[in-house]
Amino acid sequence: MTISIRNVAPACFLLGLLICGTETDRALGQATQNDAREQNEILTQQVRALQEQLRAAEQENQRLEDRIAQLEQQLGAMRRSTTTPAPPTAPPAEVERVTIDETVPNASPRALFRALRENYEQTMGGLAIGEPGSTERREYWKRLEKWKVAVDRLHQGQFAWHVRVDSGPVNRRDRVVTFVAVDPETDVRLGDPFDVLLSRTLADRLARLEERGELGVLVMRGYLEPNVVLDPEREVKGTFDKPQFIGPFAAFDFQLVARSLLQAEQHPQEAQPAATRPASPKP
Repeated sequence: MTISIRNVAPACFLLGLLICGTETDRALGQATQNDAREQNEILTQQVRALQEQLRAAEQENQRLEDRIAQLEQQLGAMRRSTTTPAPPTAPPAEVERVTIDETVPNASPRALFRALRENYEQTMGGLAIGEPGSTERREYWKRLEKWKVAVDRLHQGQFAWHVRVDSGPVNRRDRVVTFVAVDPETDVRLGDPFDVLLSRTLADRLARLEERGELGVLVMRGYLEPNVVLDPEREVKGTFDKPQFIGPFAAFDFQLVARSLLQAEQHPQEAQPAATRPASPKP
């Protein structure tokens, strides 16, 4: 069979076109897949960005809601404060008025306590207490014992106090009676209550005054003896300040010997003599 060149040329041309078309289709298919992947990645990133924006918007919305609730509470409180009357304020405490001269140590139990506490600070305040069993503690205790002897002797002497009976009904058989010192004009209490062992004569007189309903302010005269209590276990005041705490290891106490007990109106009030504060004893 004879093949004509004219017939071969067109056939080859068509075959070339077919091959080129196939390769082109392959290239186009690959490009389409790459574009699709890029589009997917772009869309995924956009979705993530939108999700982050949504989350931030939700957080901001919650913050705003909390702030609105807070402002509503404040507004409600302001409205209630303007409509509800304020509670009445307590009246100012009345200033204590004392007419006796409590710079004199023997003027009252409170004056004596203050004098002893001030004396303690002047004498013992700068000394090291030390630990139990230490040399410092032993030296402190020796100094404290000397101080006690000195101040007990320094402040003993005559006294004249206005007092009231602070215990229950007076009984002739019970000669230990609790009194409290008071100011002669204002009736202000001048210290804690204290016990006195009365003589038989004074106990009978007190009982008769009570029987007649005349047991008011009395004037007690006698002799005062301070008796500072030393306690190695009491370095601080503690919850119950009994006896009254002067300073580390020292507490306030005194003894009275009552020699007369009269109704205040039967006892002319004597002006207190001027007195200078005693100097601190030097142990």
